[in-house]
Amino acid sequence: MARGRKRSSCTTTTDASGSQNEDEEMFTQPPSGKKKVMTKKIEAPRDLDGKIILSIDDSIWFGHPDVSQLVATTIRSNFTYFCPTWKKTPGEVREKWWNYFKGGVKFESDPEVEVKKAFFDKVKDRLRDILHYTNNDGERPDWMPETSFVGLKAYRNSAAFKKMSTSGKANQAKYAVGDKIPGTHNMGSISSIELAERMEKYESRKTRLQEKGEEFVEDDLFAEVVGGFKKGRLYGIGSSADYYYKDKSTCSSSMIDTSTTATSYVGIRVLGRVQAENAKVLEQNAKLKEENQKLK
Repeated sequence: MARGRKRSSCTTTTDASGSQNEDEEMFTQPPSGKKKVMTKKIEAPRDLDGKIILSIDDSIWFGHPDVSQLVATTIRSNFTYFCPTWKKTPGEVREKWWNYFKGGVKFESDPEVEVKKAFFDKVKDRLRDILHYTNNDGERPDWMPETSFVGLKAYRNSAAFKKMSTSGKANQAKYAVGDKIPGTHNMGSISSIELAERMEKYESRKTRLQEKGEEFVEDDLFAEVVGGFKKGRLYGIGSSADYYYKDKSTCSSSMIDTSTTATSYVGIRVLGRVQAENAKVLEQNAKLKEENQKLK
């Protein structure tokens, strides 16, 4: 019998734009088994119709609960083809999901480049989570066709999938650090061991600065300890850097105050637009100088 998965103690309903009518779920729990973490809810910007407003520099909003919920709704509302993994999802299905998602948001600029890529990256993560829970629940949810559910169970019970799962668990155990840091696949491009070493170095440096009475910004200190920005990225923490930092080569202050989630989301959003405007002004000034030189 088909049923919907129980997600929380409160009842939530989601419309086409991703708006929820009751208390909203503030967290998601990935297949890694990590504990659910409650975070302060920051409202995503919306227009008068309730659609989430996204601009081409706002790919960070794909980590927001409202957008994440809309992506999940997009998958469940259009799961008419058997897609056991993202790689096995046909191009026409991906485009169908993209077009459905666009109906629930409003773009301030052309979305066909960065935003579409960010959307597909998010779908990849949410699809994995949704199918993981569906398989573990053991009962077909009402949004999944019977043929797809049977196909999913067969895929998860196949020798190829079990071999891949066993290999993944072995890799997790390989990078565990005692009982303190379990080996996981969600530490970006670095291992658990390297992460532990970085944090030890960070805490040591922080303690020395505190003992000397020197002032410092913790986020800047961490960026310094891990080697700073290279080619515009802070190696080892993946897209998380977009929430807290801006490359020092492109702005005077690399740190956005992370004391609240609101500052992280909204601060970077505003800062990005200011930087874009500054870049335009500098470009215009350069052109004017060039034209003046020609007139002399």
